[in-house]
Amino acid sequence: MKTKALVSMLLVLAVVFAGCAGPDLKKDAEADDKTKLAGEYMARARQQESQGDLVEALESYKLALTVDPADATAQAKQAEVEKKLNLLAAESYKQGANCSAWANTPKPGKSF
Repeated sequence: MKTKALVSMLLVLAVVFAGCAGPDLKKDAEADDKTKLAGEYMARARQQESQGDLVEALESYKLALTVDPADATAQAKQAEVEKKLNLLAAESYKQGANCSAWANTPKPGKSF
């Protein structure tokens, strides 16, 4: 009888102590998972950026920031890639506006 009571008491204590330690261990594991995931997104973004895939790199930086919004490196790289893409878009627009193929087309509202 004493053995059953002792085993039951030890079991209750084990459950109580396991319940107390559980949330901290979970938080640490979740933080490690988030850090690892953000690192994977950052590595992918750097690789995409080095290959010239700026749109894909931007998406990867955004995903890294989704996991870790306070990551200053990801924030800076996102801003840098957005600036590069805006410059490329402006350059492309200027080239299109100055395209000689369009220079000989009639203006809107003019007769042919």
